[in-house]
Amino acid sequence: MLIPVLGAFFLTLLVFAIALGWLFLHRSRWKELARHLNDDVAGFFFPRGDADSLRKRLFQAGYRSPDALGVYLLVRYATGVIVLFLLAPYSLFGALSAAAAISMLPRRILSYRLKARAAAIRNALPPALDLIVLSLDAGHSLDHALVHSAAALKPLHPELSAEFALCNAEVKAGTSRSEAIRRLGERVPDDELRKLVAVILDAERFGTSVATALRSHTHYLRQRMRQHAQEYARKLSVRLVFPIFFLIFPSILLITLGPAYLQLRGMLTTLSR
Repeated sequence: MLIPVLGAFFLTLLVFAIALGWLFLHRSRWKELARHLNDDVAGFFFPRGDADSLRKRLFQAGYRSPDALGVYLLVRYATGVIVLFLLAPYSLFGALSAAAAISMLPRRILSYRLKARAAAIRNALPPALDLIVLSLDAGHSLDHALVHSAAALKPLHPELSAEFALCNAEVKAGTSRSEAIRRLGERVPDDELRKLVAVILDAERFGTSVATALRSHTHYLRQRMRQHAQEYARKLSVRLVFPIFFLIFPSILLITLGPAYLQLRGMLTTLSR
């Protein structure tokens, strides 16, 4: 009984490896298929508004390719069908459960990617604002300050650097600076960056100094991050109660009371004799 099961297992692995190799060799065809899936399959699985919302989420997560939506749909549903096909001969219910779980995995990865990218951009805002303020104080324009900040931030904070570079590219392509900055806030799902965009737009609208507004916003942003860190530190003691009570405290009891219990048991055994 064991030999047929092992044979089927290794045969499945061999088929899966061959399929992956074939997909890699014909990846240009799959890209073409993904390009067609952008409109055809997206319209079949989702209403028009949901498809546009999913395309926007992919764009915000950093997947800027025109084929991103098609690749996402292909990975999400093709992997579920493959898992269902491979596991159906053994257990239909298990195959359905595994296919559903695999199909939901790309969605979870996309949500994680959105949060991670927003957090990385949020952490890069204070040094970026310092660089922009220094450039503005040196007499440069806001466009030049964004270019300089994008170049300086690229080694440590590539996400925010790419957003600044894209904003500058839109300005060079003929988009107004206000519109390019407004699009910057739409591309990143983070409240702190949207507040920064609002500060810049308001400063330009009312004719106030952008450097002064950004300097005040930098102070506010660092104070806000300090408050978040203090709040997280206060919550940490509460979160440690459960691992301490269920994992560490039983070990301490075993180490401290174990020898006393053994000695007491030995004394009672001696007295009973």
